[in-house]
Amino acid sequence: MKTQFKNLITAIVLGTLSYSCTENVQELEEQIAPVNSSEHHFQSDISRCGSSAYMDRLLQGNPEKRMAVKERNEHFKKITLDRRQMETPCTTPTALPVAVHYMRIEKNYDKTCLVNLAKRQIQTLNDDFQGKNDDIGSWTDGTSLFFPAVKNGSVCFEFQIATKNHPRGFDLEEGEPAITVNQFYSNSVPEWKGYINIYVTNLDSILGFAPVGGFGDGDGVVIDDQAFSNGRGCAEVSARSPYNGGRTLTHEMGHYLLLRHIWGGDGKTCNQDDDVADTPSQLKSNGGCPSLRTVSCGTRDLHMNYMDYVNDACMYMFTKGQEQRMENFISTYLKNVIQKAEEVL
Repeated sequence: MKTQFKNLITAIVLGTLSYSCTENVQELEEQIAPVNSSEHHFQSDISRCGSSAYMDRLLQGNPEKRMAVKERNEHFKKITLDRRQMETPCTTPTALPVAVHYMRIEKNYDKTCLVNLAKRQIQTLNDDFQGKNDDIGSWTDGTSLFFPAVKNGSVCFEFQIATKNHPRGFDLEEGEPAITVNQFYSNSVPEWKGYINIYVTNLDSILGFAPVGGFGDGDGVVIDDQAFSNGRGCAEVSARSPYNGGRTLTHEMGHYLLLRHIWGGDGKTCNQDDDVADTPSQLKSNGGCPSLRTVSCGTRDLHMNYMDYVNDACMYMFTKGQEQRMENFISTYLKNVIQKAEEVL
């Protein structure tokens, strides 16, 4: 039974994801095929993000979606103003309904513990996006002096776990938070369209991935069970250092809202961009906790940005341009999610 279960998950992952640093198919399968919980270990060379590879796989052989993404991206580049670009105060954040789906929990688990773990993660997510994180002072009280052209962003939207009118057939009662455990094994579930879905599972060698620009059609963000939330974990869902600050989701949610990696390209040239005007040009990703002396492409790397690859404890800000890009994307292309909030929150 366990072998059949493992084969099912392997087929699902291999059907939707290719590994960004591997060309050999056999090596790819060995690196991303999920393993039993007892075999799961945190590798020192784990990949921070698989979103670029996921997008390649998602659009491969799907000309309709590929065209839709191309047209959406071209149209989005023409959008220059949004409701906050005039610096109007954020009085009522736009509510975005969230559902959290734990998959492949094999040990005995405490549902209450998993619910609380999800709530802590969503609080971290909101703090990071709204610029209310405890370590934002690292930017405002010092680091910002080295980046005079950059202001930190604080979005005017809020992620909220849905609590009512749940889709039927997922063992959820009215009034309960939209948090499921072992109800399905896919990272795209049509019944959950209109929600921003967070799928938590064992990815083994990748911390997370997401479409670069979500559709709200049942898709969502996928996070490894050892990089989800913070504090004490539950069953096999337990974040490990240095990715135990809940910021893998912050990074991947940035992708879902159309942010690219801050270096914007393949790490081989400076002539590529992330389409955000106020992020300095950067050659490639940074890991660990780099020094402020880190320079590429003639300027300091903004490696403390959530869209780089540094440790959770060393990333702590979005830029104003990234904030506006995400808000523009939500108001233009995730109207179905905004409308869903009226029904489920």
